[in-house]
Amino acid sequence: MDYNNVYYVPPNSKYYEFRHWIIKDKTYIPSSVFNLSYPDNMIINLKNKFISTNFDYDNININFDKIIMTTYWPACYGHVFDSIYVLYNFSLTMVPDHKYILFIPLEFNNLIVLANFLFGNKLINSANLDQCKLIKINKLILINNHTNDMKNFFNYNNNLIKQKIRNYYDSNSIEQYQNIFLTRSVNSEHDKSSVLDNLNDIETFFYSRKIKIIDPQKISDKVLYNNIKNAKNIILTNGSALSSLIILEPKSKIFCLNSKRYLPDWRKNCKNDKEVQILIKNNPLLLEQNFEKKLWYPTLKNFDYIYIDSFMNIITNEQLYFIINNLKP
Repeated sequence: MDYNNVYYVPPNSKYYEFRHWIIKDKTYIPSSVFNLSYPDNMIINLKNKFISTNFDYDNININFDKIIMTTYWPACYGHVFDSIYVLYNFSLTMVPDHKYILFIPLEFNNLIVLANFLFGNKLINSANLDQCKLIKINKLILINNHTNDMKNFFNYNNNLIKQKIRNYYDSNSIEQYQNIFLTRSVNSEHDKSSVLDNLNDIETFFYSRKIKIIDPQKISDKVLYNNIKNAKNIILTNGSALSSLIILEPKSKIFCLNSKRYLPDWRKNCKNDKEVQILIKNNPLLLEQNFEKKLWYPTLKNFDYIYIDSFMNIITNEQLYFIINNLKP
């Protein structure tokens, strides 16, 4: 999607309610709304309020030309990683005079380092922009990478990029592990809403069985890659942490712990595996109603992988022992 003479509202802007929007002719571009799952009435209310807001269009002191952006500007670590990847994949098809705007929270130093490696001086991190003004963009290419566009959202198919990142990270001096649980930090409301309720117990269970516990957000991406690059077994929670797997050679067996938040509605009402199997037997098409598993299929398809679906937002002892008994030797 190409646009001329548009205005970008930086994510930390004083125009807080309109953050993540791109404006054209004093109206917003619908595809640039941060989250398409907003209720329609909220979008209408924001649009009406936006139209009545007196933006100072004549006091623009930042102008950019020939900019490429994605429509989805998250603040979640794995999703930012995805946006970097989508932009770089697209950059391989572009003439070299374009620049790229991406919002990378300043605390995500790992991702800033990676983005600088991939884009060099063509990267503009909007976390560093003047947050008090609209940013005018004279020529904009907008890439749709919302969840409703499975073509781009967490869809990693470019082996050349994977190899480029592998070569950049690769080190023989960093310790490697064979069996790993990639846990997650609980630093935000997003983390709290998606984490398994018994995460601490899960960590204790795996630690007592000599499985290395690693929090990807607490080490550099280079160390993470080298820690897991030759792992036989990787256990991790469902969600954007799966983006950590894309640059690996598909040698590992993956166990994905799926919290209740990521289950389709029909599955959330089941209390045990028996109820799940009865429902599927009576209606096999239910298996197609699992957006999360479709979403991650491009990432996982080259691995030997198993989903461990939770009940009541916990992973049971029985499920944990199933993992231990099915580790790749």
